[in-house]
Amino acid sequence: MLMRGTQQEQMYKCPFTLVRVHVTDDTGCAVWKPMWLIVIGKQRERISLAEVYHCYRQRFDIEHMFRFGCGSFKKRKN
Repeated sequence: MLMRGTQQEQMYKCPFTLVRVHVTDDTGCAVWKPMWLIVIGKQRERISLAEVYHCYRQRFDIEHMFRFGCGSFKKRKN
């Protein structure tokens, strides 16, 4: 997929894959609202959809750890 760019940001040089993630439980009911992820890079087509989702979950967990975990750690330190 390509995205429209500007003279300064030439997006045609950065093709990407757009992935819609829809997670359901065993009964088929949606667990969360669908989310959209973008995969950018030369080897993006070699990455499976499951890997895209698992990489997102890893990053999500790390960001939440730093956002909530480190903040409470700093408060305890003082």
